[in-house]
Amino acid sequence: MPDLLIRGIDAELAERIKEHARTSGTTLNTCVLNLLRTALEGGGTKMVERGMLEIDAEQSEVRMLGGAWSGDEAKAFRDALASMERIDK
Repeated sequence: MPDLLIRGIDAELAERIKEHARTSGTTLNTCVLNLLRTALEGGGTKMVERGMLEIDAEQSEVRMLGGAWSGDEAKAFRDALASMERIDK
C-alpha cells in the first residue's frame, strides 16, 4: 500500500484532526483515512454536520437554504450526545 505525505497542514486543521481522532477513539492514521474516504464518497454533508468540514455559505445552496451549525455548535452537540451514548452497568 502506498504512503502519502501531506504538507502544509495548518495548526488549526491539525488540532481539529487530532480532536476528531480522540473523540472517535481512533488513531490519527485511521482518522485521516476515514475522513478522506467519507469526503471522496460524497459524505461532505455529514462531515459539515459533524463540524469536520466547513464550506463557505456562498458555495453551498443547502447551507443557504437550511442553515448550518458552526464548528463550536457542532462540537457542543456532539459532546452532549456523547453522555447519552454511555450505558450504565
